[in-house]
Amino acid sequence: MLLFSFDTGKGKLYPYREAFKFMRQVRELGFVDFVYGIYSLQVDDAGVTLLQDAVDTAKKIQLAFPNIEITSEANKESVLEQLNGMHPSGFPYNDVWTDRTTTGNQFRYLIRHLELFDELFEFKNKRLYLKMGAEDLLDKYLDTTQPMLSHGYGTHWWIDARIKK
Repeated sequence: MLLFSFDTGKGKLYPYREAFKFMRQVRELGFVDFVYGIYSLQVDDAGVTLLQDAVDTAKKIQLAFPNIEITSEANKESVLEQLNGMHPSGFPYNDVWTDRTTTGNQFRYLIRHLELFDELFEFKNKRLYLKMGAEDLLDKYLDTTQPMLSHGYGTHWWIDARIKK
């Protein structure tokens, strides 16, 4: 999973590696944080992933709207305008406030995939959390797989079931 990549036209993007790094910094992820953060992760013209922009946006949202999941119907349009003001392109109402969209599907896929690393992540109350004390193990996963990135996906087999704590 940490070796999976796709070409963005500007360079390779490793979505799960970036999700690990993202979670290392933000520690928790809800749907709206996902939409404006990791889901809309950009790669610049030099092929550099703009992870810090995604992290900063997610942290701003978490700070400004600590309970965004319980936003009332009457306030959703106003909050959407504020959220879109924090993002270079913004999102339509349905992508932010409903989860029966492509964006919602991508959130569920990411959460379910990261939950496979149950020693790192925990999903509760519609949010994904990095477990306390899991930072070193998360770093080990990233460090161990880093040398494999230059060989191309599929040319190495990772047989070991888990990286030892």
